[in-house]
Amino acid sequence: MPAPLFQRMLIAPWLMVIVGLPLLGLTTLMTALRRSAGGGLIYTSGVIIVYAILRQIIIVPLHLNPPTLFTGPLVWLVSNNQAPFESSAFPWGALWRAVFLAAAFPLTAQYLLKRAEM
Repeated sequence: MPAPLFQRMLIAPWLMVIVGLPLLGLTTLMTALRRSAGGGLIYTSGVIIVYAILRQIIIVPLHLNPPTLFTGPLVWLVSNNQAPFESSAFPWGALWRAVFLAAAFPLTAQYLLKRAEM
């Protein structure tokens, strides 16, 4: 029984980094768009809160299941209680989406800042 807990403790920090990087990139992009640090943080919080509310509105009455914003791997880690981890059940799509957005958001922010300098 201690093996799954030990495996989770090894995987959890990496998944936290993978989930945290798109949030950092989104904050960087929103800061570049708003040209203010406070505005970037508020807009990032707004995007996350509005997405969570819209997701709940879609899930409850329509019984659709849209993807979580960046937290698919963390939801899998918390809800996976089997002794050996089943890699086939891992949300690879959510992981690749988080990695792609972690790269795309800062690159877009860099492009916007470089364009504003010209």
